[in-house]
Amino acid sequence: MQNRLPPFYLLLLIFLLPIKSYSQEKYDVSIGATIPEGYNIGFKYNYKTDRRLDFYFGHKIPFEYYSKWNTFTVNHAYYFGKIKSKANGKLWTVNTGFLYGIYSDNQIGTHNGYVNLYFAREIIISPKIYLEPKLGGSYMLFYNVSRGTLNGYIIRIAPNFGLNLGFKI
Repeated sequence: MQNRLPPFYLLLLIFLLPIKSYSQEKYDVSIGATIPEGYNIGFKYNYKTDRRLDFYFGHKIPFEYYSKWNTFTVNHAYYFGKIKSKANGKLWTVNTGFLYGIYSDNQIGTHNGYVNLYFAREIIISPKIYLEPKLGGSYMLFYNVSRGTLNGYIIRIAPNFGLNLGFKI
């Protein structure tokens, strides 16, 4: 069995290549490992000086090797706090958004929807690179078992934490 790059990554790369020519540091690309998104790649659009839209595609939970977990996330970030001269802006964000997750393994298949609320901070490494740790929570809005049966309890509130590496383009 071959590991292939999912088509989403290729489409994201194709759409991001021409952005460099006309951007004024409005776009960011990030990669990371977070819960509940899993290993993710993201695209961030700063549409105002203190507001941003984030789009993430996540794949596989970092601690579960034999299951498939794909997520699609849209978040809205609002910057707050003191303005930092090194970063030319505020570094703290409060983020709200929606996560749609598809989980499957040999016995069960589910579709989940979460509302996210978390705080994040950009830690500047260089003028174009930053780390972004995040911490908060997610609330499960719905779940749908499409295959098999679900045993055990449904946990409605889940932690939302992780670390992303961002690149300004």
